[in-house]
Amino acid sequence: MSEADEIRSLFKAAGRSPGPFGMSVMQDAATMSLRDLAWLMIGISDNAATDVICDYVGIDNVNETLRDLGLRETTLIGACRDLFATIMEDLGTDSLDGLVRSAPEALDGLRAVDPRLTNRGTARELTRLLTLIWSDAAAPPDCCQQVRRILGLQVWPHRLSSGFPEDAIKVSGKTGTLLRWRNEVGVVEYPDHGRYALAVFTKSRRLTEKHPAADAVIGRAARLAVDRLRRPM
Repeated sequence: MSEADEIRSLFKAAGRSPGPFGMSVMQDAATMSLRDLAWLMIGISDNAATDVICDYVGIDNVNETLRDLGLRETTLIGACRDLFATIMEDLGTDSLDGLVRSAPEALDGLRAVDPRLTNRGTARELTRLLTLIWSDAAAPPDCCQQVRRILGLQVWPHRLSSGFPEDAIKVSGKTGTLLRWRNEVGVVEYPDHGRYALAVFTKSRRLTEKHPAADAVIGRAARLAVDRLRRPM
């Protein structure tokens, strides 16, 4: 039995980070394995699950591992609750409700979106991390396989996956969304064994929770890049 099977994390109903999915919207206490929490964190971007994983693993340990892998520009400052706390402090409010109705200039000045003060990473380093995971070089092979499995179970079809609608192409990925920023990193795998690590970061001029056109740009940009790489020389 693995450590993930043995360890259980208790979710109290109160105090969970807000979010539109997963444990963030559930109203009752629950227990769940860390492995399944990891899927909620990656597969549906569950903020509450992310906090528990960060508490268990430790932010410092994550950053130390990133440095050991040679990733110098990728850093975690805190979990979801920490980012949300800075937003409320910066706006002088005790709630995130109505955030998208805030003045754009106020939102652009938040610590949570300042790359010097928030969780951050570069496209080059994040694709490098994916390459290490897919080549079993980021951790022991069984651990890398678990990460690949979880990334391959991501449910969102509207960003990276939208650029690769063919059933024969496997898409694994992780989205990132905060205010007008919509990002995704992932790996697409073709039936001829071609594999491509991708990172597409976007910033919209429009401040809305729903922005299908901005989401679709991620898939189109990724497809253009892969098609270029696959084009005969």
